[in-house]
Amino acid sequence: MESEQRYRIILENVVEGVMLFSEDREVLYQSPSILKIGGRAIDERTKIHGFQTIYPEDYEIVQYHFDAALRNPGVPQYFQARLRHKKGHSVWLEANITNHLGTMGINALVMMGRDITERKITEQRLNDSEKRFRALIEYNYDGILLADDKDQVVYQSPSAAKISGWNFDERKSQPSLGIIHPDDLPQINIITRFVRENPGKPYFGSCRRLKKDGNYQWIEFTQTNLLHDKNVSAIVTNLRDITDKKLAEEKLLSATDRLESVLQRMGDGFMILNAEWEFVFTNNQVFELFGINPERMIGKRIWDFNPGLAGSLLELEFKAAMETADSRNFEFLLPDKNKWIYFRVNPIPGGISVFFNDITKQKTGEQEVKKLHRELEQKVEDRTAELQKANRELEAFTYSVSHDLRAPLRGIIGFTSILEEDYSTQLDEEARRITGIIKNNTTKMGQLIDDLLAFSRVGRAELQKTEMNQEILVREIRDDIARDNSSRQIEWLIHPLPPVRADINSFRQVWINLITNAVKYSGKVEKPVIEIGGNLNNGHVTYYVKDNGVGFDEKYAGKLFRVFQRLHSSDEFEGTGVGLAIVDKIISKHGGRVWARSEPGQGACFSFSVPAH
Repeated sequence: MESEQRYRIILENVVEGVMLFSEDREVLYQSPSILKIGGRAIDERTKIHGFQTIYPEDYEIVQYHFDAALRNPGVPQYFQARLRHKKGHSVWLEANITNHLGTMGINALVMMGRDITERKITEQRLNDSEKRFRALIEYNYDGILLADDKDQVVYQSPSAAKISGWNFDERKSQPSLGIIHPDDLPQINIITRFVRENPGKPYFGSCRRLKKDGNYQWIEFTQTNLLHDKNVSAIVTNLRDITDKKLAEEKLLSATDRLESVLQRMGDGFMILNAEWEFVFTNNQVFELFGINPERMIGKRIWDFNPGLAGSLLELEFKAAMETADSRNFEFLLPDKNKWIYFRVNPIPGGISVFFNDITKQKTGEQEVKKLHRELEQKVEDRTAELQKANRELEAFTYSVSHDLRAPLRGIIGFTSILEEDYSTQLDEEARRITGIIKNNTTKMGQLIDDLLAFSRVGRAELQKTEMNQEILVREIRDDIARDNSSRQIEWLIHPLPPVRADINSFRQVWINLITNAVKYSGKVEKPVIEIGGNLNNGHVTYYVKDNGVGFDEKYAGKLFRVFQRLHSSDEFEGTGVGLAIVDKIISKHGGRVWARSEPGQGACFSFSVPAH
């Protein structure tokens, strides 16, 4: 009895709980620890089946091990299951059950168990935490590699596989350094040695690494030696693909090199100043301005080289560009070098860029031009006075021609007519022929005077330009000329004529002279055809008058537009040789030109071109 009492005291004070079951799962005994674990006293348990306090989800596990214990006397069966506490919450129990039905003094199935609820909660939290961190690794954009102390890959994240194209089995058989670009391998060996010698200290770097498709890619990585950490026990590499970034940087670097080469080679000076007025960049032309090696200027302020510039117009303009973010263009005379410099200042983020060039020669030239301009203005004034005087003399001459010369001509014609009338019976045939020649030549002289006066007026008349409908004007002139030549069957071809801004009176004279000429010089063909047309091209309007008359030799075309120059005698075709000269003068005053194309016997085409506006 004393021994039994001693064992009972020990049993009831151990941490683990003890329960005895009958073969029918009836609870025969429970220790106080079991009462604490399940919250149910023995008298409460005897009223229910022994397994009724087990969670339904875990019932099969307990049943399985209970049956196994029945089949294997003396062999403990271990399991974990949840019990329903009397207060309603669950309790995790870690237990073993042993069949001692045949053991004298016990004759029961003995279950020993302990409360592992706190441990289970901790394990669940660790498991959830591991899942979260694994998800972060599995779905991270950056790749993660783990390598052992022999440089063998023991883990790679899905992102790492996606970056390189190698799956884990393929990477597992490759040394980490085996896919590094040969040119980058010496640097990586140094990094690897550093990482191994400095546990826990991350190292940042980049290199080229072979992809599965055979191409090299640029990667950026952070490598940390965590071999000493029992929870990791690996060298951890975080990496990302920066191939596109590297290509962009190379393009940018190449573009920057090209830009710097252009800036160095261009004729203008160029410099960049930061917000502290320090030189950030200068090209070689700066030496011409300051006489200082450009390399010495970087990091120095502009005033350090020329204190006299402080407070000058140059400083004011530079500061205005910096403060207002507006471009500034100005000329500045360097006082100590007697050079005129033209500056173009543009604001840029964090400073200003300055283009400049030496305009000393230009400024000197401008002074010379101003001097020449003053001299020219004086000469123009003098020449204008001379022209005014000449115009007054020309007007006097014109008045004399129109009045003084006409009186003798009228006298010649009048007296000749009197002679023919009063002495007609005394004049023989030859005398009458001679008087006819006198009258005819006198009439031609009058016509010649009229044409000369008209030519003179063209030169002096001011142009009054308006928008003109050329088709209406040409058809009016055509109708007038056709009435005067009603006995001739002329075929007229008038095409659309673009409008033009011109002086209507002088332009009317141009059309009259050209169309009249076409009618005159096609007078000896059986079926005369006169074609008139025009077109607009590059801001100029070109018109033409074409006939199928006698034509002329083009090598003499230059004479057509000179006063009194004719390619046909007056016996063939009447005229004074002034009409085309008048056309040329009118078109020249309009800023245009006149030309002609022809072949003898093939007709002629007279064209003229003037600005449309």
